[in-house]
Amino acid sequence: MAALAPHWESAAYGLLILVALVMRLWDLGSRAMGYDESLHTYYSFRLAEGLGFQHTPMMHGPFQFHGMAFLMFLFGDSESSARLLVALFGTALVGLPYFLRDRLGRIGALATAVMLAFSPMMLYYSRYARDDIIMAVWALALVVLIWRYLDEGKPRYLYLSALVLALAFATMESTFLVVAVLGSYLVIVAAPDWIPWLLRRPTVFRKAASTSGGEEADVPPPASPGSAEPAPGDKAESPKGERAPGRRPPHRLADFSRPGVLLLLVATLVLPQASPVVSFFQEGLWKNGIILANLQEAKGVVITGVPGPQGAPAGDVLFKIQSVDVTKGMVIAGILVFLALWFSALVGTGWNRRIWLRCAALFYGVWLLLYTTFFTNVVGVGSGMWQSMGYWIMEQKYVGRADQPWYYYFIVTPVYEMLPFLFSIVAVVYYAIRGNSFTRFLAYWAVFTFLLYTWAGEKMPWLVVNMALPMIVLSGKLLGDILVAVPWRRVWRAGGLGLVPMLPLLIYLLLRLLFFRPERGNFMNFLEFWALLAVTLTVVGLGIHLLLRSGVGNGLRVVAVAFALVLLFFGVRAAWEASYRSGDVPTEMIVYAQDSGDVPDVMDEVWAVARRTGLGEELRLTVDKDIYWGLIWYLRSFKNVDYADLSNVTQAPEGRVLLISDGNEGRVRPYLDKYGPGMKFLYLWWPAEGYKPCAKVPVEPCLSTGEVFSNLLRRDKWREGLDFYIYRKTDVDFLFHRAIAYFPKEY
Repeated sequence: MAALAPHWESAAYGLLILVALVMRLWDLGSRAMGYDESLHTYYSFRLAEGLGFQHTPMMHGPFQFHGMAFLMFLFGDSESSARLLVALFGTALVGLPYFLRDRLGRIGALATAVMLAFSPMMLYYSRYARDDIIMAVWALALVVLIWRYLDEGKPRYLYLSALVLALAFATMESTFLVVAVLGSYLVIVAAPDWIPWLLRRPTVFRKAASTSGGEEADVPPPASPGSAEPAPGDKAESPKGERAPGRRPPHRLADFSRPGVLLLLVATLVLPQASPVVSFFQEGLWKNGIILANLQEAKGVVITGVPGPQGAPAGDVLFKIQSVDVTKGMVIAGILVFLALWFSALVGTGWNRRIWLRCAALFYGVWLLLYTTFFTNVVGVGSGMWQSMGYWIMEQKYVGRADQPWYYYFIVTPVYEMLPFLFSIVAVVYYAIRGNSFTRFLAYWAVFTFLLYTWAGEKMPWLVVNMALPMIVLSGKLLGDILVAVPWRRVWRAGGLGLVPMLPLLIYLLLRLLFFRPERGNFMNFLEFWALLAVTLTVVGLGIHLLLRSGVGNGLRVVAVAFALVLLFFGVRAAWEASYRSGDVPTEMIVYAQDSGDVPDVMDEVWAVARRTGLGEELRLTVDKDIYWGLIWYLRSFKNVDYADLSNVTQAPEGRVLLISDGNEGRVRPYLDKYGPGMKFLYLWWPAEGYKPCAKVPVEPCLSTGEVFSNLLRRDKWREGLDFYIYRKTDVDFLFHRAIAYFPKEY
């Protein structure tokens, strides 16, 4: 397949981005708010109203709140404006492969962009007010900048990398996992730089390697075009500090190659952010010392604690600054951060003072502005620098929300991302054998990311976005290579394109045979089976004929493309169903902790009461704490909302409208004289979890170990799996939390 002409390529991206934008904006506000959405949008609304914002790691970084608040300030507070930020970022994600087309190939980059545009995960979470799609943009942007710098060596890519890193850290704690993956790769490829530097050995310049077969030359890169000085990471002899003839200078930071420069930049910027990693070792680390002997209390020191504020340092109070108690844990945390900052600055300026200081200024300038909400929340410095990672460590190590099994992502990912899931498996094997440095990086990125999230304690459906991203990029590269390798004119003349419609037909026939139910004594049923078998064998024979005429290699590539189109079709259908038809219905596995469609209807009735009583926003409501947070967005405009613990009620609620959890109905019943009949509604619901091990699920259905292999041999289980994959049909009941609304008898 010939490469696209530049104007056609630009037109293709323009059209694709426009389609992606329309898909993400269409009917954006119709779905009920999810639990997390309710929290994120409520605090963004408060910021837009001029009521300020204080960062708390429970809701991740401040970037999303500032972005949503700005859009609400421009367009007003609505479900649509609340989700506009993620819709715009989801659209931007589709355009990013354009900047990797020199590495992915022009066809491969376009294939990647198509998959990003129509991916069920990317589309759904581009319409869901969470940070995950924003993090996908930062992650892919970092990959783009890393490889642009490796190829060109221009300092601007370092500056942009520092900026994107700051925005990523201000978005979500999963940045640490992104850095772990990308940073570990840089550790490997930059080993010829940092190992001699640590060992203080003389510089060992690597020999040039052949560039044939797509491999890059492993030699010091040339200076940046138009520059009078070498680019950062380019080897250059310095007239200063020359040694006696015959001796090479010791390996210095300034001698680092481009991979080494990237590693150095990322490490020095991230090290202070990663200071709370000592919390992993605080239990029993200093058994005879003063600092880290026990998680809850070690000689009066807690580095990161479980009690609130979760993840913050605590312990015995040493002194007070105004009304702030300064604890031993805070002092230890401050010392660790200071040492990390000092060491980072020492190493960074030792490499290149001018460039590193600019990168650090960009990083910390953006970071400080966001975490302090433009210097109106000084406490954000501490919560951002320490508590963000401390809270994440506590969540992963001790909480593990959702209590999902280790194989959770092996279930959810293929349901929504079967195309990149299967093709990335093939790509990992293929590029491990016949790849170059870039394709092996893509394989490393995909595999290591999946393993890290599988290892992490908290497993949620929205985190699949982070795993699907490298799979999509890797699969796009593979598909691009396949499409380019096929001599399409020759295949056309040989009739090989007939394999494209033939493959879905063959899949359909094979499934019909697999699920065929023979009936004794039914002659028509007997004829149907043999007719079905005959047609299947005919299609197989014709397919083999076309395969041989086209050339086995070319024919198999066409079959791979056809298979990708089949999976793309089902992916587009899944994206449509999840995003536009069942976006707040738990038949979808990604609809998790979601307000049901009943909630907007109940809130419409609450507003009707407010209007008819003439109280409007002054209407007083009493809301059970068990359901408060999922409703907080819908209650944002009411000025008199009582947040009440109705599990232990001792007096009549004061609200004209009462919203309670159904579990507290009996406790509130004695105080319902002034209210009419209760209006029951579904508050939150979750998808069915029959895939969980029986040890974790107290009631059936659940999955026992013995059933796993036996189910693989049962046709009815294959039928159930296919029904769920295509139609989302299941006999397992979804999980739910009901609530009741009580309105005044007369209004």
